[in-house]
Amino acid sequence: MMEKPLIHINHVTFSWDVEPVLEDVDLKIYDRDFIGIIGPNGGGKTTLVKIIMGLIQPLKGKVYFREDLPRLKRPIGYLPQVKTLDKQFPITVIDVVRSGSLMRHNPFSSASEEKERALELLGEMGIGHLRKRAAGELSGGQMQRVFLCRALISDPRVLILDEPGTFVDNRFEGEFFERLKALNEKMAILLVSHDVGTITSFVKTIACVNRKLHYHHSAVLTPEDLKAYNCPIQVISHGDIPHTILEKHNGHA
Repeated sequence: MMEKPLIHINHVTFSWDVEPVLEDVDLKIYDRDFIGIIGPNGGGKTTLVKIIMGLIQPLKGKVYFREDLPRLKRPIGYLPQVKTLDKQFPITVIDVVRSGSLMRHNPFSSASEEKERALELLGEMGIGHLRKRAAGELSGGQMQRVFLCRALISDPRVLILDEPGTFVDNRFEGEFFERLKALNEKMAILLVSHDVGTITSFVKTIACVNRKLHYHHSAVLTPEDLKAYNCPIQVISHGDIPHTILEKHNGHA
């Protein structure tokens, strides 16, 4: 029997004003997919993520979830772009992680089990010693690891990461992406980025979003591919390493 997708974004169109931000976007996300969502700033990547998460509704089309997935709480873990929290905000690291279970029906039978799972995740990320620290005191890289723990605490079927490399320190970057590869053994991952060169070493397939969505059944993209998909590119130098990034596209995201 043919496998059914976890999520089907079915011919979705969205507009903030007159011009469409997304137009007739169709994408199926299957179990253990690892999809790189690339595209220029303003091309619609963030809007697509908001639609998948149910934060906004499309003008046309619909997002379908597989029948065995929870109807009331979407089985999605989300890692936002991470900077830092207000240093005065009174929340500890472990409480940030535990707050992720509030986004879905609590899968834990007791608060102690929830706490145990939070501690386990923090330990796996190498920051268990920070569990009682005020979250606002953490660096951007440390905070990103905390938010990844938060995204994972409810055992999602789909993990969405928004520009995860932005605040990852160099020492942790390789470990971070290797961890994502391990997580991909039990969940689908959507990784949103404008840095093509970084993510193509880890993702399995690529979707270029620039109002329309072009799906590439491989992680290998040539400049000709990107131009054909209407994704303008620019190569920049970051230290000694060149990165292929996507140029800005006028519009809303």
